[in-house]
Amino acid sequence: MATAGPARLQAPYRHREPRVVDRDLLGDLYQLLLGELLAMLGRSEGATIAAIMRATHWQQHSVRGFFAGVVRKKLGLDLRSEKGEGDRVYRIVHAGGSSRRRGRAG
Repeated sequence: MATAGPARLQAPYRHREPRVVDRDLLGDLYQLLLGELLAMLGRSEGATIAAIMRATHWQQHSVRGFFAGVVRKKLGLDLRSEKGEGDRVYRIVHAGGSSRRRGRAG
């Protein structure tokens, strides 16, 4: 005859109130961070992923996602990368004030 194991005790559920987030403050912080990152990428020497990781405390995949999702897709900027001495360097190329998105429908 099989005996049942010990009954599992569950910790009492503690209901937490949702955090109140100041959306204006978050928007301001996002704009500040975005401006700093675009300034790094807009310099003539550009920026490496490692430099952006140090500045933002992001992981490598998050920096790459920022490049693809925000810089290239949302902002439509021309982000180029070059293999320099050691690390790859990323920079925003300003091509006479024109944007890649102008000819696209949508």
